[in-house]
Amino acid sequence: MFMQKAEYEEILEYLRGVISGTKWEGKVYVVGGCLRDMLMGHEIHDVDLAVALPDGGVQFPIWLEQEGLTAEPPKLYRRFSSSKLRLKAFPQHEIEVVQTRREQYTDANSRNPEVCFGSIMDDCLRRDLTINSLYQNVTTGEMLDLTGRAIDDIKNHRIMTPMEPGETYSDDPIRILRTLRFAVRYGWEIPDEIMKSMKDNAQRIKIVRRPRVATEFGKIMESNDPVATLQLMKQVGVVFRVVPELCHLFKVKDHTLREKVGPNGKLPTLWDVTMENLAQAGDSLAERYAALFSKFNRVKVPYKDLPKKAREVKEKNRGHGTGAIVTTALKRLMYDYDFIREVKSLMPGLKPGDLDDRIEVKRKRKKKRRRRNGRKRDDAARKAEPTA
Repeated sequence: MFMQKAEYEEILEYLRGVISGTKWEGKVYVVGGCLRDMLMGHEIHDVDLAVALPDGGVQFPIWLEQEGLTAEPPKLYRRFSSSKLRLKAFPQHEIEVVQTRREQYTDANSRNPEVCFGSIMDDCLRRDLTINSLYQNVTTGEMLDLTGRAIDDIKNHRIMTPMEPGETYSDDPIRILRTLRFAVRYGWEIPDEIMKSMKDNAQRIKIVRRPRVATEFGKIMESNDPVATLQLMKQVGVVFRVVPELCHLFKVKDHTLREKVGPNGKLPTLWDVTMENLAQAGDSLAERYAALFSKFNRVKVPYKDLPKKAREVKEKNRGHGTGAIVTTALKRLMYDYDFIREVKSLMPGLKPGDLDDRIEVKRKRKKKRRRRNGRKRDDAARKAEPTA
């Protein structure tokens, strides 16, 4: 839920009074996006707190609950010493709390680091961009720019990382998607060195857990300009790693659009047409996904690349496995079957059978099998009856 600067300052003043004279005094910091938004004059999305004490991300919310200051029991994530809570005085806002931490990556093939308590500087260096690395001490109100660059980068509209870019994106490749999303959101240019580092680490997106990728891609699709972000994802080389089904659109020409031959004499690809359709889609997320997959029924996908369901159906007409491909893609992005069916209902050219999700397909197959088995039993019973 959004808030204005005045309401943010009320929350800050409230927390300042709550922790005064306790062990938490001087150890609790507001961090990240809310400070960035405030300095840019935007509405504040949320309030994130960092506690500079061991296991502070769990113990501070527990203390607040014991003092009767939370609207409900906080959600605790002990492995990473983080939590989510709602203050009784401000129940409309969810606050995330973490301990200041240091991350050590011991396995190059895993995004799950060894996490332990660290200093504020350790916590600052693990963040994705300098513009998200500001801290404000709740007790003193002092704003801390530990990289020495965050405030200047916000003022000068620069996309930079707290550490060397290659290390930032290698440690956590999901930062690639976040960087692209922020660059498009604010209309800022991405420096060449950042683009190069993202391209070099694009293949490492495979080590990120699927829910994190799905969450970040969902934010991109819900953003004000998903087309610009998807074009950057294609340029960096991560779009087909997140939604591999889209790679079939890159080189296939749309021969029905000869009137749109470019100045170079080339026909637009299905990717180009898909981006046009997405740009014209409404704000509905289902409409946007329907536009994103709108040209799938024009692609002759190699048989070996088809999902299992499509190989079973063996469709050979225009809708060649489109319904199955869309289902597979959206399930990978963690959407439920109701949403998948809504998306497919908005896609032109799909056969009625393509609208069935996998659960319905299995149910219908089971019902058909039962009918068939019932007929076999009836036939066997009639044969066994004695003749007059």
